[in-house]
Amino acid sequence: MESLNKICEELSQSQIEKHFVPLVIRLSKADWFTSKVSATGLYVAPYARTQPPLQEELRRHFGALVNDETPMVRRQAATNLAKFIKAMPAGIVIEEMIPLFQHLSNDDQDSVRLLTVDVLISIAEAMSKEQQSSHGVILQALRLLFEDKSWRVRYMGTRSRSLLFF
Repeated sequence: MESLNKICEELSQSQIEKHFVPLVIRLSKADWFTSKVSATGLYVAPYARTQPPLQEELRRHFGALVNDETPMVRRQAATNLAKFIKAMPAGIVIEEMIPLFQHLSNDDQDSVRLLTVDVLISIAEAMSKEQQSSHGVILQALRLLFEDKSWRVRYMGTRSRSLLFF
């Protein structure tokens, strides 16, 4: 993934749109979870250098990975969602990424839920203070992390409090 992302940085916009994005989408749709896991780390590099319709398609395919039936894919999607959010404007984060975050934060696997702490921090950084208070998603999600049934998730939630508010 790292090598492909470095190659993507050297490609022109047309090469990215013609070759790299289709590669990412093919990996995202593959039958094997290993291809999907790899795909989750390839969305950030081409995203900023593509046109809005293609960006929308990339977001849609990443959303499918977040909703994948395999926990390993959802874990990697949670890990890479925080990085993906940093490449987006606040409006898209609020409309499209917060629902993905909420889906992951309600996952039945605690190994997925504990990875949502970094996603929450990325969302908070993408939003202005006014947007944070008007949506209430940040505080609600943080409260749920503090009350999670898994001690690992609760621990990560307490760590995020210091990053978000201090």
